[in-house]
Formats: sequence, structure tokens, C-alpha cells
Amino acid sequence: VPYVDSISVVAPSREIAETINSSYVINGTALTINYSNGTSETVTAYDSYAYGQYEDYFYATIYKLSDGTEGDQYSYYRTLPAGDYRVVFEYNSDDNISAYYDFTVKTIAEASFPALSIGSNPQTFSVSEMTYYFTFTPAASGRYKFSGTYYGDYYQISRNTFFTISDGSKQYVYASNGYYSMTAGEVYYIPYTAYLYSYSSGSASYDITIEKVPEISSISVVPNKTEFIELHESYY
Repeated sequence: VPYVDSISVVAPSREIAETINSSYVINGTALTINYSNGTSETVTAYDSYAYGQYEDYFYATIYKLSDGTEGDQYSYYRTLPAGDYRVVFEYNSDDNISAYYDFTVKTIAEASFPALSIGSNPQTFSVSEMTYYFTFTPAASGRYKFSGTYYGDYYQISRNTFFTISDGSKQYVYASNGYYSMTAGEVYYIPYTAYLYSYSSGSASYDITIEKVPEISSISVVPNKTEFIELHESYY
């Protein structure tokens, strides 16, 4: 029976910011397992499956780097404070077979997520990155409607709870009858999650549309109106 000779890991580049709950096994991270008979296999992880896919092969641990060394250990899925981190994958044996990758968590002010604007915002959601973050900064205060049009092979793309950052913490923004009340100049962070069919070609297109809801500026009543409309079972 061939045994594991070595492993290697490749993690895609991804913007990670504090205050955003995220798996430290970055979406699309590929672990290659090399066997003693010259064969190999690659396991690729996505957000919701990362731990389940890897736990049969490896034990993944994250550390915050301090002066180039491993420091305090962190749990698998959590909001990480800004800093530099190392994820170490250890094979379940006593052979000291391991691999790692490093990444940086930025402050929310340092992160740069794609900005949405009024009107059409075509996007592509890939299997390797299930959750996408966007920002929207309204020019005027008022109510806004967010909608979307699907294209391609997918199951569902859902819009998650909006939030802003106040004093370093999340402040959630909830919809009222499908509309969001927003303040001019405030930066809103908007996560979208794609759930794709297992037979998907690998990506789905989604057009995010933002509309500013017109506001009533004034109303008027016509004086001395004497025409009435008879309504069924009505007293008026």
C-alpha cells in the first residue's frame, strides 16, 4: 500500500479583513498529496466544506505570526484581528509531514472590496470563492432597492445581511419590506454567497441592480371637488 511521502499546499490570493467572519482555510486552497509510488491527488476546499474535506487527511492549525515565529493558536472559523498568520497542515502520522501558507488580515479600512454603483453591476461568482464582499456608498440618503438577475449554471445566489463599521465593530443593516434605508456617505459592506450545482461549469453570472427609491416631495388636494366614486359596500 503506497504511503504519503510529502504534501504541498497552494492558497489563492484573497482579500481578508478583520470584522468579517471567515474560514482561515481560504476558498480554493489546494492540498496535493504525493504518494510513495509516484502518484498524487489534490484536494480543493471551499468555504462550507473545507474542514470536512481535509480532516480525513490532515489537521489544520492557524497561528498568528510574531517576529517570524508561530504564536497564539486560533480556532478554525472565526473573525480574526488584523495581523499576519500561518496555516499549518499536518498529516495524521508520526512522520512529521506538513505544509503551510501565510496570509495577512487587513483592517477594514485597509481592505479594498469591489464597489457597487447605482444601476447595473454585472458580477461573476466562481465555485472557488463562494462568498463575495462588495461596498456601496450612497450619494444621497433614502431608501434603496437591491435586486439581481441570474445567468449560467447555479443553484442560488443570496444576498446576506449588510453591515457598516462603527467604532471598529459591525452594525447590521436590515431590509424593511425589501428596501434598505441608507445614509449618504456611509460605506455599506454587502456579502453575496453563491450556491452552485455540483455539475456547475465553475462560475455563475449575476447582475446586481441598485435603485434609489423616489421620495414624495409634496402632495396637494384639489379644493371644492364634488365628484365621488361609488365603492362597493363602502360608506364613502
